[in-house]
Amino acid sequence: MRIFVTGTAGFIGFHLARLLLAEGHQVAGFDGMTDYYDVRLKERRHAMLRENSAFSATLAMLEDDAALSSAVAGFAPDVIVHLAAQAGVRYSLENPRAYIDANVVGTFNVMEAARVAQVRHLLMASTSSVYGANEVMPFSERHKADTPLTIYAATKKANEAMGHAWAHIAPNASTPATSSTACPISARSHPGPPPRWPKRSTGFMPASSPQAPTRPRASALPKPPR
Repeated sequence: MRIFVTGTAGFIGFHLARLLLAEGHQVAGFDGMTDYYDVRLKERRHAMLRENSAFSATLAMLEDDAALSSAVAGFAPDVIVHLAAQAGVRYSLENPRAYIDANVVGTFNVMEAARVAQVRHLLMASTSSVYGANEVMPFSERHKADTPLTIYAATKKANEAMGHAWAHIAPNASTPATSSTACPISARSHPGPPPRWPKRSTGFMPASSPQAPTRPRASALPKPPR
């Protein structure tokens, strides 16, 4: 299977890409290599992935629509896993525009690229920060997330709402979202009817749940022919 992963120089994206490659999939990475934390660490991760000939990468920002669209079209993926984002709660107080550019504009670009490419799945990551001022513990996928407390959380909640709408208006691109501390959960594949969504726009498996896996379940994807 051909899988396009954004954020492959990040911690989760790197480990997901490495696992997918180990299972025999073709992986195309996309990462902006921003200096939010040590770029040398990100470069080492990509260097490790490039040791596998089934991995390729594009270095560009999510908000660069031309670069993203070209990378997706050139790779022709079956699946897109969208993990890249401008993260961090405190930094969103210092540079909120970076979150609008990467998380709102960038995620829209990913969804549009998925629609044009007619991918079988689009999996997007959100964050537990969307629960914001919710005081009910532990968090549940059916809790409302209408009280974000930071721009970071607000942009990720916006992604959930965008994804919910996109799953209905762009039938070739299904768009579940997950907590950043849990595994991506596939809602549906194309073709087929839209998923029956819970009260929240998209589904979460809280990290506190005993069923929550400790890493992305790449095995949930069909194995390529040997």
